[in-house]
Amino acid sequence: MSRVLPPLDERVVRIFISSTFRDMQAEREELIKRVFPRLRAICTARAVELVEVDLRWGIRDASSEERILTVCMDEIEKSRPFFVGLVGERYGWIPSVPPVGGTSIAADRERSITDIEMQVGALRASRETQAFFYIRDPAYIDSFPEETRDAYREMPIAADPEVPGADAAEVAAGTRRAKLALLKQQIRSSGFPVLDGYRTPGEMGEDLLVRLTAAVDRIFPVQEIPDEIARQVAEQLAFARRYARAFSLDQAAGRFIGYFMRDKGGGAVVLGESGSGKTALLANWSLRAVNEVAPAPEPAPRPSLWRRLMGRAAAPQVQEPAFTVSVFAGASPGIRTPAQLLRYLVHRLATRYGLAVELHNDEGGLRQIFTKVLQQAAARGPVTLIIDGLDQLEASENLAPFAWLPQALPANVRILASVAPGPVADYLRRRQWQTFDMPALTAEVKREIAVAFLADYRKELSEEALALIAGSRAARSPLYLAAVLNEIRLHGSHETLSRRLGELLSNEDVPTLADSILNRWEHDFNGDRSGLVSDTMTLLALTPTGLSETELLELLGSEDDPLPRVLLTALLLAASPAIIEGRGRLLLARNAFRTAIERRYLSVPGVTESAAARLAKLFKEKNFGLTRDGEGKGWGSDIIAFLEALWTSGDHGSLREHLAACRT
Repeated sequence: MSRVLPPLDERVVRIFISSTFRDMQAEREELIKRVFPRLRAICTARAVELVEVDLRWGIRDASSEERILTVCMDEIEKSRPFFVGLVGERYGWIPSVPPVGGTSIAADRERSITDIEMQVGALRASRETQAFFYIRDPAYIDSFPEETRDAYREMPIAADPEVPGADAAEVAAGTRRAKLALLKQQIRSSGFPVLDGYRTPGEMGEDLLVRLTAAVDRIFPVQEIPDEIARQVAEQLAFARRYARAFSLDQAAGRFIGYFMRDKGGGAVVLGESGSGKTALLANWSLRAVNEVAPAPEPAPRPSLWRRLMGRAAAPQVQEPAFTVSVFAGASPGIRTPAQLLRYLVHRLATRYGLAVELHNDEGGLRQIFTKVLQQAAARGPVTLIIDGLDQLEASENLAPFAWLPQALPANVRILASVAPGPVADYLRRRQWQTFDMPALTAEVKREIAVAFLADYRKELSEEALALIAGSRAARSPLYLAAVLNEIRLHGSHETLSRRLGELLSNEDVPTLADSILNRWEHDFNGDRSGLVSDTMTLLALTPTGLSETELLELLGSEDDPLPRVLLTALLLAASPAIIEGRGRLLLARNAFRTAIERRYLSVPGVTESAAARLAKLFKEKNFGLTRDGEGKGWGSDIIAFLEALWTSGDHGSLREHLAACRT
């Protein structure tokens, strides 16, 4: 059998669990408390992050139906190719709103949400889907007290519509039973593995553990565990792919970089405020350099904006192949400082050219080694370094964000960086680097961006709404426009859409827009769990290495009762402008949203200390920081986060204890 790879080149196993709810609590407990902890240990040994998607409803009101459906479809897509379906004797809830986000088949309008999940997640999916189905033995219900058995069967309910001349509730229940029988028949004939007639949740759990372990072994063999550098390469590539779809690949910018890439060597810098599109521009060119986007001839007379957005527009071609290393600020938790950046660059260059290198821990030694390796690499062929967010590196006492740059670049080396106006930009100007100022989006581009972005979600705006966007001065910023469009696509009422768009566009800049959007998040998501938005954003703001979804659910809930995943998923779906997802971890983006979040939440007395105490408790339970090499205790960056959490929480006694343990 050929190896089936996950949808992204990240080492993440994300498993969607589909079933009805009231009658499947024992099975879900078996999975969450016994099966997945054992599978997580297997994944951790392979440097793989396990994410189990168990959407226990935490949203009760009927007005949330469309939101629930959107969350379900989004999570199914993110979890491909893994899907687990559990079927008993209940068909489940049939939503009153049309299915969205992954299905448009008319028949789905009469299906239950569980049936829709199984159709979209597996039964209508490709053969590469890793789906596992479990059909419970109907006799299992007989083991329960007679007065509770109806909760496990499809029974008449008061909410069923009236049918003149008949017992409406019984007729509706009979229809659901027939649909359940058809679903079981589809599953049995699907060709996917099916354990038909399991008698206990434990029997189901043991079988699933064996099957999932075999899948993990096949996709992530134990002999192919990547080192930290390989994982960082994957993080950088995934980050570039995400941002390359953004909308700032301007023709003038393309010409500037194209001409620079044809030069024999030197430095160039892309200048712009946060949110001006620098990252998207460099991501496009980074992917071209690694052949992720194949250049195409320039269409006449001018390529459409969408072709330019997708990175398919032609640009001046590099005359000779160059080895390109790209680093994007915030993409890798382990590349936060100049020293960490230098180690990464040295490893990439030395591996590419087979150079023998002995790394030093002191920053001065790292600079000397990097300069030497860069010279040796350049002697063997052209080298291009793309450094996004050079000014965002965390300066140390001895090494400023730009101090690692050699005073003179070898003739065969090009460095393309992006920075915001400030000391780093001034330094690069003094070095006479070529400069390019990011242009503002034009009215035409803004309009085309809005149409293209919303078309991906099968939505469109009226001509009046498009005119509002095109005429907005603030929307000339790509980050501003992206945030507005993301809010519009999530807005549930078409009747109030124009008013909501006007409210968003009334914000004069990205920081005020971010505050407005945070207000909306608090209104929409704090009702089901008080303080959900502030707690989530504060925890991420205090964790520079990021948190896994499982860790965040534990932190936002209690030790024995994590937060229902559906609540977090709904927030993450809305918070894409502020949160970066990669390798199964969530990080707060380094943009104006982060600034607004820190100003709004971290300045409240006691909030930072409380969140840091929770983080320190979590990390302590996971034993981060207890040994010098961290073997079996988590990655080195997590040790740093653990010690930072101890300091911020005020637990300086534990901090001294763990520092002493590290020294020994």
